[in-house]
Amino acid sequence: MKLYPYLRSRTTFCLTFCLLIPSQLARSQVFQRGGTFTLVAQNAPDNFTSTFSISSSPITISADNGKLQITESIHAISLNSEWLVLDIETTNGGPLAGDPTQRWSYDLFYPFQQTAFVDEVAGYWSFNEQAYSPITPFGTGFLASTAPNPLDPSLGPVFDVMHNPPAGPYPPFSFRHGSIILSPYNILANGGVNPSQANGFHYLVHAFSAAVPELNGAAALLATLGLGGLLSRLRRKSHRPRPPRLYR
Repeated sequence: MKLYPYLRSRTTFCLTFCLLIPSQLARSQVFQRGGTFTLVAQNAPDNFTSTFSISSSPITISADNGKLQITESIHAISLNSEWLVLDIETTNGGPLAGDPTQRWSYDLFYPFQQTAFVDEVAGYWSFNEQAYSPITPFGTGFLASTAPNPLDPSLGPVFDVMHNPPAGPYPPFSFRHGSIILSPYNILANGGVNPSQANGFHYLVHAFSAAVPELNGAAALLATLGLGGLLSRLRRKSHRPRPPRLYR
């Protein structure tokens, strides 16, 4: 089929539109790939600092002289929002706290690729990879409320806090500091978790970028309908008979 200038320009637009979505998705990373994630621990089970690079693919590192295994993963939710997940487990199956009668804490520092906001933080404890359930809200921060696991409800409930308005903005390549503090650690029993048994902790943080508008379901539908309508119009124009040319 021969394409005339009018159709060629619109065909170019359609191709550009179709290519824009995957390319935009690739450009819209919220957490900085290759950036340094720092974890500072106290009594968990020892005192230590561990750093590792954030990656799009899950990575697992050893920490606290081999006593802990930490897996980091990123889950993209939309064009401009992601979950960063840390799964922390003891390697010998023992409890997470060295001394449950003392303060226990994690301080986390993670970087952003673009200007970002944090609107939800969640966490839960597990025993042999099974989340404790049921759990009861207690304390402050994300421990003050519970909800289904926002990534996979089948995994069980989580302690969860929604930031309204979202925390931020955090400039590109800056770090956000998150913390989990229990003092003493054994007050975790008030939330339905056995502090002498739990051998896993899982931290989830959701962030979105301010640089790219979120493409919700309605917007995606409108974009699809608009593209379909434009393609239909192009097909009609390509089959429309051309008027006879007059010669004088």
